[in-house]
Amino acid sequence: RTAWADPVVVDGRSVHVSASTGVALARPGVPVAGSDLLREADIAMYRAKERRLGGFEIFDDDMRGAIGERLAMASALRRAISERLLTLDYQPIIDLRTGRICAAEALSRWDQPGSGPVAPDAFIPVAEDTGLIVPLGAWALREACAHAATWQRYGEIDVRVNVSPRQLYRPEYPDEVLASLAQVGLPPRRLGLEITEHVLVGEAAGPREALARLSSLGVSLLLDDFGTGYSALGYLHRFPYLESLKIDRSFIGRLPAPGDAAIITAVIAIGHAFGMAVVAEGVADRDQLDWLRDSNCDLAQGYVIGRPMPAAALLELLRRQADA
Repeated sequence: RTAWADPVVVDGRSVHVSASTGVALARPGVPVAGSDLLREADIAMYRAKERRLGGFEIFDDDMRGAIGERLAMASALRRAISERLLTLDYQPIIDLRTGRICAAEALSRWDQPGSGPVAPDAFIPVAEDTGLIVPLGAWALREACAHAATWQRYGEIDVRVNVSPRQLYRPEYPDEVLASLAQVGLPPRRLGLEITEHVLVGEAAGPREALARLSSLGVSLLLDDFGTGYSALGYLHRFPYLESLKIDRSFIGRLPAPGDAAIITAVIAIGHAFGMAVVAEGVADRDQLDWLRDSNCDLAQGYVIGRPMPAAALLELLRRQADA
């Protein structure tokens, strides 16, 4: 840790780097394969990253128990994906100028037979760690496009799908997106892909090339959870194809606290300066909604507007809106 404390000079600039460390110890008298020890150290390293940046953790029995749980969940999730046991709910997004639904975000749901619903914040990280996010994401994309195609009879309604960096690293991903759109006849402009700041900060060319190609084909690209990272502001000018940014719910939830109100006002101004629409997520009450409207925020989603709902319920909501 001391060795990493000094900055590294890259192209004449000082870069501060931290290292999260995982440690695994062989137990006396217990044979262990080197690959197993490395796997345990890797798990401890991820625990260190979760708890504090630049820290270290030593693999212990609690982690060993957690491994068993994650392996069991990964196995069940793999089966659920192959047997199509997952579903999508949709949370409506409104245009704050008109108050009408203009889009909906697709959210994966898993109701495990015999165990009940599994929270997304429990199974999505497992999917990311095991690579199952790739088939899960492919399924969600196809399903969301199929549902969105039926929405078009009630107006130009967009669907928004979250995309993992793992998916964007695959060269074939843009072709998979186009195939999903073509299969159901959904125009590319009606699909919005939500990415996180980590995709922008990374140096790998693969994700950037995939995003640039998708943008050139007419697919909308949106920056999710804006404000929770540390580098997105400096990278916005490098990604002119981003069409929208979403203010993280942690800021919205503290409105009308003066500090958070000032941050949100600044983010709205930044987004508009870059020609981007600004979405507020996690809007919980009418006062927050009114404040955002008065502050020239463009779009909003949250419980005050509508909770995530099955596709059939959203379709009925769109039908009533069209008839109103």
